[in-house]
Amino acid sequence: MKTVLPLLLLTCASVQAQPHSPELTQLLSEIHEQYENPKLYSAPRAMADITKLPYFLQHIDETDTVEAIRLNAYLQGLHTAYFDNAYNQKQLGGGSWF
Repeated sequence: MKTVLPLLLLTCASVQAQPHSPELTQLLSEIHEQYENPKLYSAPRAMADITKLPYFLQHIDETDTVEAIRLNAYLQGLHTAYFDNAYNQKQLGGGSWF
């Protein structure tokens, strides 16, 4: 055990110290450009539907907007429904799914 830990630390340190290759840097910059592209967010139906991930991602950090209040109410209702379902299953003697 005394030799494994220093060997592991040495391996991790050498991997961290290696510089990025130009190809990796170029690939990362291309990926960042693609994700900053507004075409990714051009699905109007998904943006307006509260049950879809784009709506969640767009409004999760907002605080006092109508969309954020609507999203928080939806998430609270979803949370309540899951736990009410688990409680009802427990009362009926069924197995819990989590």
